Amino acid sequence: MIPDKLDAQQEIQIWDGEKITLVPHPPSFSSRSYACATLVHERRVHTYISPSSSSNNNNNNNNNNDDDRIRFERVEHVPLILIFGGKSNGYRNDLHAFEPEKRMMYPMETKGTPPTARYGMSCVTFRNNMYVFGGYDKDGFLCNDCFVFETASSTWNSFALRGAVPSARLGHTAVVMGANIMVIYGGKGEKNATLQDMHGINLETGECHKYKHHHSAALPGPRQNHACVAVNEDTMILIGGSTGAAGDAVANMKDNNNNNNNERDDSVHAFSLEGDNWHKVSLQSVSPPLLNRESHASVFTGSSILVF
Repeated sequence: MIPDKLDAQQEIQIWDGEKITLVPHPPSFSSRSYACATLVHERRVHTYISPSSSSNNNNNNNNNNDDDRIRFERVEHVPLILIFGGKSNGYRNDLHAFEPEKRMMYPMETKGTPPTARYGMSCVTFRNNMYVFGGYDKDGFLCNDCFVFETASSTWNSFALRGAVPSARLGHTAVVMGANIMVIYGGKGEKNATLQDMHGINLETGECHKYKHHHSAALPGPRQNHACVAVNEDTMILIGGSTGAAGDAVANMKDNNNNNNNERDDSVHAFSLEGDNWHKVSLQSVSPPLLNRESHASVFTGSSILVF
């Protein structure tokens, strides 16, 4: 079900407005931009062994029998935000975890072969594993490869794609829709083109397909550095971004003083997977207005979409 209207606030601060202090702050995690992040849960097993009752009852017995001790385990699934790559005096391909409950950040010890150092890629969580697609790598190439980080074994593996594989890009978005589909929209492609294509990747088989949008009269158009959130298995909301109409917005990432808003957009669009249909969403109660923006972040809380 696609919502016709959404309430909006311009900016939201998390943690009730309190600044998060990372304890400890790892030296390996330098300031960076255009990384990607996703939420997973780490399985942790805590083992407990009870005192021996025989040793309590026979304090004078030198042959203590520990066979009556009770051993039990407690399993917990700890939420972790995995942060991959980005730009920081060069390109990165390291992986860090932020543990919100303890406010701790630490580097992940991983096995396997990770993606090359890059920025501008997308990532999603599927079955508690992290999938990374695309980006712009350290050798100056746009990428359309896909990797999976398996949280249970802390191992990186290449994830083979086949069929109508999306073209190489950065500055795109990806969300999981349906039972197992990673949906990719837009981004910056070859020859600085701002893209408006949309692709689905089956995260079980690697099969790819391109959406046709036969029934859409309200396509968002070319976008890069926009934000997308899936509000349920069938509906995705796209917010803002750069249309590329006033030049190459992604190339201007290096210019922190670039204040040209002509190519930025404040529109909101909704996509239905079941109907393969887009329409524009009107915002209500917007004060101050949702200004034109790109390279912002969005998250769905279960009842609201927060934009920052």
